[in-house]
Amino acid sequence: MASAVVNSCIELLTGTGNMSSLARTGLLAALASSTFSVVGMRLPVPAAFEELTIVACLFLMELGLQSQKKASQARPRGAGAKKASQAVAGSARKGSAADASASQPGGANAAGAVPPSPSEGLLASKLQAAARVGDLTTAEAMMEKLLASSSKPSVISYGVLISAHARAGNVAAAGRWLDALEESGLGSPNAICMNMVISACAKQGDIEKAEAWLEKMPRLGVEKDIMSYNAVIDACARIGDVKRAEGWLKKMQEEGMPPSVVSYSSVLHACAKAGDATRAEAWLETMLNGVSADNATEPNAICYNAVIHACCKAGLIDRAAHWIEEMTKRGVQPTVNSYSTIIDKLAKGGDTQGAEAWLARMVDAGVEADAVSYNMVLGNHAKSGDIEKATALFEQLSARRVVPNTVCFNLMLSIHARQGDTSSIWRRLREMRRLAVPADIVTYSTAVKAFVKSSDVAGAEMLLQEMNARSLQPDIFIFNAVLATCARARDLERAERWFCRLSEEGVDADAGSFGAMVDVCALVGDVSRAEQWLQRMESHGFRANATTYSILVQAVTKTGDVAFAERLIAKMQAAEIEITSSTYNCLISANAKRGDIEQAEQWLVRMKAAGI
Repeated sequence: MASAVVNSCIELLTGTGNMSSLARTGLLAALASSTFSVVGMRLPVPAAFEELTIVACLFLMELGLQSQKKASQARPRGAGAKKASQAVAGSARKGSAADASASQPGGANAAGAVPPSPSEGLLASKLQAAARVGDLTTAEAMMEKLLASSSKPSVISYGVLISAHARAGNVAAAGRWLDALEESGLGSPNAICMNMVISACAKQGDIEKAEAWLEKMPRLGVEKDIMSYNAVIDACARIGDVKRAEGWLKKMQEEGMPPSVVSYSSVLHACAKAGDATRAEAWLETMLNGVSADNATEPNAICYNAVIHACCKAGLIDRAAHWIEEMTKRGVQPTVNSYSTIIDKLAKGGDTQGAEAWLARMVDAGVEADAVSYNMVLGNHAKSGDIEKATALFEQLSARRVVPNTVCFNLMLSIHARQGDTSSIWRRLREMRRLAVPADIVTYSTAVKAFVKSSDVAGAEMLLQEMNARSLQPDIFIFNAVLATCARARDLERAERWFCRLSEEGVDADAGSFGAMVDVCALVGDVSRAEQWLQRMESHGFRANATTYSILVQAVTKTGDVAFAERLIAKMQAAEIEITSSTYNCLISANAKRGDIEQAEQWLVRMKAAGI
C-alpha cells in the first residue's frame, strides 16, 4: 500500500502532464520558500531573487525531464516494449477521456491544451494564493498574465477567481469571469462555484441575477442541486417576496428534488419579512404534517423563530406565544431569539411590564438571556427616566452573570445624565473599565450631558481627558457640550479657550459652537462681545436659534438698550425664527421700566397677534 502511494507520487512528479508540472511547481515553490525563510533569518533575501531562483530551477528540471524523455524514446523497442507502448497508448486514450471529464465541473485544462511552462505554473500558484487571502487585485493581475501567456488558464484558475469575487460580494466581476470561462471553451465551473455566485446575488438582494444564473446552469453543463435552489429562495426571502420564494420551492419539488429544512426556513423568512403570519403558519404546518412520514421535514428552532417573528410583526403576540409552547412540546428548545422577538415587540409598543414579564419567563424556562434582551426593556426605562426600575434590572442582569455591553451602560448613563448625576456617571465609567466593556463616542456624548446640566466645567474637561486616554476623538457635539457647560457656568475665559481648541483638534465649529459663545457673552453681561460673536456666526453662514436670541435680548434689555433689543427681534422676524413668550416679555418689561407704556402695549398686542 505504502509502496503504491510512493510510486504514484514519483509518477506524478516525473510525468509530463499538466498536473505533473503543477505538482513540481508547487513542491519546488514550497521547498524554496522554506529554504529562503531559514536563510532570511540571518541574511535578508530580496523577493525578486527568490522568484528568479525558483523559475531557473524549474527550467533546469523541465529540461532534464525532456532530455530523459527523448532518450527513452530513442531506445529500440522489443516485443515487450511494443506491448508497453500499446498499454501507454491505451492509458493515454483513457487519460484523454478523464481530462475531458475533469474539464467539466472543476476540471483541469481541456485536452490538447499547451502544458503550462514553469513560470506559468508559478502564476497559477500566485493567483490561488492571492485569491485565498482575498487579494483580488493581485489575483486579477495574475489571471491577465496567464491569459497573455502561451498556455490558457485552467478551469481551476477561473473557478478560484470566480469564487473569490463571489465571496467578496463582487457579483459583476464574478459574472464577468464566468462569461469568460464559457467563451474560452475550456470546460464548465462546478456547482459549488455557481452556488457561491448565486448566494452573492442573494446577499445583495439581486433576485433577477440569482434566478438568471440558476437558469443558466444547465447550459453551462452544471447540474442544479439543492444548494442552488436554496440560494435563489434565500434571495426571495431577503426582499420579502413570499410568492416568488414559494414558486421556486414548488419548482424544485416538480423537478424531483425534495426541499430541505433550509429550503422551508427560507420561505418562512420571506413570510416573516413580509409580516404574513397566516402563510408562515401554513408552511410550518406543511413541514410538521407532510404528505407522508418519509418526506416530512422536522422544523428546527430557526423555522419556529421565523414564524414567531411573522406573528409578532403582525401583532399576534398570542400566536407567537403558542408557537413557543408548540416547539417545546415537540422537543425543540426555544432560543434567545424565540423570546426576544416577543420582548422587542412589546417593548417597542410601550408595554414595558409585558416585556419584562417575558424576560422573566425566558429565564425561568432555562434560556440564558443576553445583554440585547435586557436592553430592550432597559431602553424603555431609560426613555421614561425611571432610575429605580432601570437600576433594579441592571443589577438583575449582573446577578445572572450576564456581562453588560456598551449599550447597557449607555442607557444607564442617559438616565444619570438627565438627572445631572455626575457621581453616578463616574461610577458607571469606572465599572465599564473594570469589566473591560469598551466605551464609544455615544458613551461620552451621553455622559457629558450630566456635566452640562450641573454646570460642571471641570468635570466636562476631565471627561475629555478620559476620552483621550482611551484614544477616542471628541466630535463637535461633545465640544459644543463643553462650551454649553462653560456658558451655563458663565465662564467666558474657558469658553473662548475651548473654542480655540476646536481648530487645534481639526474640528470645524458649527452653529451650536457660535451660539454657545453668544450665550456665554450675553449671560456675563458683555453685550458688545455677544454682538461680535453673533456677527462672526452670521459671517460663517450660520443662523442663531430662538434660544440664543432670547438670551441675547434678555441681556440687552438689562442694559436698557431697548432699540438694540427691538433690532434683534426684527432680525428674528426676517429670518422666520420663532419668538418665544419670554423674549416678548423682556421687551415689554424693558419699555415699561423706562416709562414707555405705549410701546410696551404695542409689543403686547404683537405678542397676542402671534398667538402667544
